[in-house]
Amino acid sequence: MNFLIDANLPKRFRFWRDSPCEFLPDDEWPDHVIWRYAREHGLIIVTKDGDFEKLALAEGPPVVIKLCVGDASRREIWEILARWWLAASQASQQPGCRLVRIYPDYLEIETS
Repeated sequence: MNFLIDANLPKRFRFWRDSPCEFLPDDEWPDHVIWRYAREHGLIIVTKDGDFEKLALAEGPPVVIKLCVGDASRREIWEILARWWLAASQASQQPGCRLVRIYPDYLEIETS
């Protein structure tokens, strides 16, 4: 599975280079267009946007990895991802997974 990195996340993180990731082709796309694009291309959405969390639980797929980090700085996001990215990316690819929430101290996984 490839990951679709939302426009609200830094593009230069090592995590994106070490995983099969792509970035939104158009940073101005509304959520429903992003959702459809991810679904059509078999992508897992990585975002901080709560709207995708609701869609993942109500409709899924696609699977969503949501960073629940509030207004964390770029450095804080880096540190959280350094701790949790591998586990979150693996969890997102498990059968029945709809949503993986990454918190600073733990992961939360929602399945169907």
